[in-house]
Amino acid sequence: MNSEAFLKYNNLKILYKPTPPWLIGTFYMLVSLAIFTFLFKYWNELVDLFFHNGKDDPSGEFLKVILTVAGGVLVYFTYRATMRRARASERTAEAQLETAKAQLEATKAHREENQIQRFNQAIEQLGHKEASVRMGGIYTLHCIAKESDDMSLRENICNIFCSYIRDRSQRLIVYVDDPISDESEENIKPVTVDIQAVCEVLFRKENSGIYQSFKKILTNAKLREIQLDHANCINTELNHSYLQRANLNGSHFEGANLLSAHLERACLSGAHMEKAVLVEAHLEDANLYSTHLEGATLINAHLQGAGLTGANLDKACLVGANFEGARINYTSIQGSILSGSHLEGVIDITLEQLLLTQTIFRATGIPEEMLAEISKLKPELLENPDPHKKKD
Repeated sequence: MNSEAFLKYNNLKILYKPTPPWLIGTFYMLVSLAIFTFLFKYWNELVDLFFHNGKDDPSGEFLKVILTVAGGVLVYFTYRATMRRARASERTAEAQLETAKAQLEATKAHREENQIQRFNQAIEQLGHKEASVRMGGIYTLHCIAKESDDMSLRENICNIFCSYIRDRSQRLIVYVDDPISDESEENIKPVTVDIQAVCEVLFRKENSGIYQSFKKILTNAKLREIQLDHANCINTELNHSYLQRANLNGSHFEGANLLSAHLERACLSGAHMEKAVLVEAHLEDANLYSTHLEGATLINAHLQGAGLTGANLDKACLVGANFEGARINYTSIQGSILSGSHLEGVIDITLEQLLLTQTIFRATGIPEEMLAEISKLKPELLENPDPHKKKD
């Protein structure tokens, strides 16, 4: 909307305040009543003044009254003239107000027409063969989303971005022939600059207010080596996505769906993944230093060789998770469920950590001396947490 037209319209609305009809009517009624009262009270004196030359009032007091009344009448007619000019000014102001309103509507219509043209042009640019042209379309759509207060338009642009990521990232798959097995092996190339640009538009903290309320579906997206540190990925579906070697330090994934996602060697230091779904996720050799995984679901997750130093997995569901060779020094696992988990070769695991868990029923790889201590101090940790389930 044109700001100059908008300000002019509002200023005229403030200045144009027509005089209420009841106020004008009241004034005329009071003036008429005053004139009638004067005539009724001084009728004899008026007859003496005009027909007997004022013989009954030699001091001229009544003449002063007459002059005063004449002055009042003059004021009255002056007021009437002023009111006529005021009404004319009001009509002029009203006309100006209507003109400003029409200009405002015209400006709004022009802006909407221009927005549609920019939108259509940006959509065409997304299909261009040159990455620079595609990026121009991406930033144009983002500018439209920022300028608009229309939530449905913003949601449409968000969905377009997600569709673009899913579609374009599939082109990063290459197939390499394996000379031994004589079969093709799938390989994924790092993200291109245009996909990186779309992800930054969607997930950077400064843009979170525009797209955060919308669900972003990036199922099976190929985002190898994406750089999204301190990003806001809340309300995002990343199940079966590929995020190997991605930089996601300090990013927010609270409640995100990362089912079977590939995060091998990804950097997730300080990331917030509270209550995230990481069932069967691949986190081999990932950097999970001081990562927040409270209440997360990591059933059958692959954490071999992962660095979990200082991470918080309190009340996490780690059933069947594989921690072989992982480093968990200073890792909090209080109240977590480690039923059937694999702890072979875990580095720096302590008795104190295991005693604070909810259960380690059928967990493997725990040193014999620790198992002996646990059976003495807290044997219920080794028992089936579900008493209705039959033990083999």
